[in-house]
Amino acid sequence: MAAMWDASRRNHPDRTLTDELILCAGDFVVVRTRIRNRDTTGVAGLPPTNRDYNITGIDIYRFDNGKVVERWGNSDLASMYKQLGHLVVPGPAQ
Repeated sequence: MAAMWDASRRNHPDRTLTDELILCAGDFVVVRTRIRNRDTTGVAGLPPTNRDYNITGIDIYRFDNGKVVERWGNSDLASMYKQLGHLVVPGPAQ
């Protein structure tokens, strides 16, 4: 986990994360996060656009003996690609 977060900070130096919801149940913690960033380094091998994006993500962590032993996560990548101009959604037929 530490290596993943270190790489994430290096690759997205302008990113801010804001926790919008945290739920705890047994060994699980669920976190919904707002992610804001300016694309200055490119994503998925695509060139940087220098555009801002604003998306959400959800992570589910399972703890054992006070340590994260599993993590599942997703984020609204389709919205991010659209905001960066990498995903064109067709409009209504003319």
